[in-house]
Amino acid sequence: MLAVVLSVLSAVVLSLVTEAATGAISKGYHRIRSKVDSLGSLGHDVRQDGLYCLGEWSPARKLHPSLLITETTPEVRRPRQQYLDRRVLANAVRTQSRRASGETLYLTGFRIDHRESDETQYCRIRQAPSRYADVLAIEDLRLRRPELFDECDEAIGRNVRAYLDKAVPSSLAVNLVVVSSKNDELLCVERSAAVDSAVGWWTIGVFETMKQPDSNRPGSPEDLFGLAVRGLNEELGLQPGDYGAIQISWVGIYRPILRGHVVAVVKLKISKEEARVRARAAHSGYEHAAIDWMPLRRPVVRAFVRATRSTYGNRVGSTIAVNHRTWLEQSRLGVLEAWRFRNALDD
Repeated sequence: MLAVVLSVLSAVVLSLVTEAATGAISKGYHRIRSKVDSLGSLGHDVRQDGLYCLGEWSPARKLHPSLLITETTPEVRRPRQQYLDRRVLANAVRTQSRRASGETLYLTGFRIDHRESDETQYCRIRQAPSRYADVLAIEDLRLRRPELFDECDEAIGRNVRAYLDKAVPSSLAVNLVVVSSKNDELLCVERSAAVDSAVGWWTIGVFETMKQPDSNRPGSPEDLFGLAVRGLNEELGLQPGDYGAIQISWVGIYRPILRGHVVAVVKLKISKEEARVRARAAHSGYEHAAIDWMPLRRPVVRAFVRATRSTYGNRVGSTIAVNHRTWLEQSRLGVLEAWRFRNALDD
């Protein structure tokens, strides 16, 4: 009898211990899972915003200027695009040329050579001459005849690097994401009425477009780092001593206008107040209706990630609404890249 009683008591105790342990494990699991989900919620597939990645870097594997090799192909040798009706595109470019000018460059090749060490992982970029009228023609045709882009969009979605072999002439621009010297705040800019598009919309940092060499200013063609330096100077009035190392983190294609899209993150050495003064006196300062700063914090990043996109019948591209402001959808990638590199900008 005693043996039976002890057996029953043992079973009860074991059951209670098991239940308690299981409950603790379950609670622990849910706490960990909640944390993982919270971290994972900061992720976002930027293809939803029309951005297709060619290559990216991380704080553990940065792109140094010495590892960037740039080749510029003469216009007579640039690849012949095979995606849009050439006659229709040529007519659209001719029409846009009557109201806009500008000698630009566009991506025709991208490759990262993966060698044995990070120090030998060269990035090779090929670019060719284009004109600003090419971009305006693409925007015009996107609105009037979107069906023309079906094959082009499919090619980018299938293999964006292969698309570059026969890319449609467009442009190449860098999004310069600027972080404050203290408290990690992001520079935010409202586009003024002096620009051609997206007036009144906000961006994370500023944009600068790659230009062909100016015959009045002899020199070799710009690479991505040179473009970033020029953009920081022309858009914000900054000199190299005003900021730390330029971290190019992402290169891809912005499909709505077939533009090469680059993200570069940089941290200021001067104060926010001084940066604001420099921006007002900058070469292209008239393009900014307002400048503000936004904390680079997880809730802010999450708000950008979760923001829904809005599209417009009379405009190419889309926007997102965050903190009662309308942002170009490309701002979301800028925030995410600043978040990825936030701990490496002082290196």
